[in-house]
Amino acid sequence: MSNSIDFDDFYKLYPRKVGRFVAQRSFKKLSEKDKQLAYNGLVNYIKFWESSKTEKQFIPHPSTFINQRRWEDELEDLKEIIEENAENETLQKVQESEGAEEHEVREALASFFNKRRKWK
Repeated sequence: MSNSIDFDDFYKLYPRKVGRFVAQRSFKKLSEKDKQLAYNGLVNYIKFWESSKTEKQFIPHPSTFINQRRWEDELEDLKEIIEENAENETLQKVQESEGAEEHEVREALASFFNKRRKWK
């Protein structure tokens, strides 16, 4: 590979600046090919995170991205996971504030998400 990706290139691009030392140690263990794939995957993830307006707290630490080889994940599957996590978080907040039964909140959320999918 003619253009080698180093950790600084990867980390500069990464939107969540935490755990640099651990991430750098993990990055060094990758082959040159995997470093390039991780970098390219990160570019795609950044587009996904921006388009889905992912809050920074829900972006994995850079070491997690590297160690779990997140660049190999399918982004469409991630979209469903993010919606499911948002649904579960909303369920918990509503239950705490309103005292609603779990099944009532789940039905309302399912209805909302099903309508939202139809609009797309």
